[in-house]
Amino acid sequence: MKYLVILLVLLTVLVVQKSAWACTCEEMTQERSLEVIENAAFIFEGRIVMLETKEQPTENFNYESALPIKENPLYSKARLKIIGLYKGTPESERLTAYIDTATSCGYYFETSDVSFFVLNRQDGVLVQTDLCNTPLPEHWEDLQTGKFKE
Repeated sequence: MKYLVILLVLLTVLVVQKSAWACTCEEMTQERSLEVIENAAFIFEGRIVMLETKEQPTENFNYESALPIKENPLYSKARLKIIGLYKGTPESERLTAYIDTATSCGYYFETSDVSFFVLNRQDGVLVQTDLCNTPLPEHWEDLQTGKFKE
């Protein structure tokens, strides 16, 4: 129950602090929520233990450029410690992923932050989905009971 309350608070923060350069999210439907869960490599509550931020892009940066994630200044490399695992089978309790630290509508990650992470594989690395792709609260109970765990 404690984790459900934490996840509800985190979802509220994530939904309110929507994706930056758009700063609006399409309505999350049941189908889309299940698609996000199905496509995710990992879903977990975790703590940021290390964050390598990059120099922020200049005003002339092409936000639609197709740079590989590792080179893209919009993404920072993060080392994440898993606190509560809901989907996926990691090799250890820590994962390295790239998270958007430049286009987050005022929501900025810092070392020691605890958050809800939905990670996909892209360009051969783990990448946090954008903040608009958080599963609906109706699916949290299924996540907590391991229904989607692989």
